Amino acid sequence: SKQNAILVMPQGPKHAADSSGGQLDEKGGLSRMLKEIVQVIRSSKVSKALGKSSLAGCKDVGMVVLSAHSGGYAVAASCARKGGVNVHEIYLFDALYGRVKDYAAWVAARRDKSGRERHKLISHYASGVVKDNNLDLMKRLRGAGVKVLHEKVAGQLTREELTKGTAIFIGTSGQ
Repeated sequence: SKQNAILVMPQGPKHAADSSGGQLDEKGGLSRMLKEIVQVIRSSKVSKALGKSSLAGCKDVGMVVLSAHSGGYAVAASCARKGGVNVHEIYLFDALYGRVKDYAAWVAARRDKSGRERHKLISHYASGVVKDNNLDLMKRLRGAGVKVLHEKVAGQLTREELTKGTAIFIGTSGQ
């Protein structure tokens, strides 16, 4: 795609009773983490290792895309709501166990925008409470005037719909 991209995978709690996002749950937490990452990437040691791919001349972080599986839904919602940076896209993988109102508000906040200006959500779901929450989120978004795309059969949505859509829900075999 000839896109510059950096994949960051912060580790969630290990051997913990909850799915807390730690400092990412705090106001401005995502912004602080991204600033730290940029500082490390721009260091002379990393710039030398990257050579022509160095980010030393980049002015700022570009698009921010979050992805979450299972309990990661909560920290992704916190990052979108109060992370201190504009989150452009969120991809949920059988992860909408809660925070439906936060996701609805986040998508709806830019419902009149298109392209990189919109907030895009793609949520894959199977069954149970995650399916119920996805159906609830679809209803809320439609009520807020957001065009919702819902793939109930694999391959039903076109590549263009998946690329240009704003709120996309994909039911999997467990539905």
